[in-house]
Amino acid sequence: MSFLIAPKRLTIGWPNENERLFQLESDWQNNACLMPASLAQFAEHYREAAEALIKSAINREVLIDCAVYPAVFLYRQYLELTLKDIIWRTRHLEDEGRGYPKTHKLNNLWAEAKGLLRQHYGADTPKELAYLDQCIAEFHEHDPDSMAFRYPCGKF
Repeated sequence: MSFLIAPKRLTIGWPNENERLFQLESDWQNNACLMPASLAQFAEHYREAAEALIKSAINREVLIDCAVYPAVFLYRQYLELTLKDIIWRTRHLEDEGRGYPKTHKLNNLWAEAKGLLRQHYGADTPKELAYLDQCIAEFHEHDPDSMAFRYPCGKF
């Protein structure tokens, strides 16, 4: 399956009967591949998209006030999926089952991920692990449920 990214064909307004979001185009460069990916791959895609959006704002191709909400949401999604991936992989390595918590709360995800990583690394736990506490606390403070940068006022 592919998703068409062809600005020359997109119109503003109501779609017509011939427009489709998901279709294969003959111009292969405007076809995005939609395929199953790991949590880590999904996370990386969100991070890359956030960085591209920020870069376009720095280059004044898009107004920073327009870019900030989707960029922060994309970075937060990257962080959430990365933590879930860490939990999933470390649970598997430590024979503590599989899967990850079905929550958007970064503080809960980080607490479990950090505990599992400390358990896995023991005395060799990277010191940089502690530096993430503040970053995750800030994201959690401003967006505890992954809704603050999706909607203008709470969950709809």
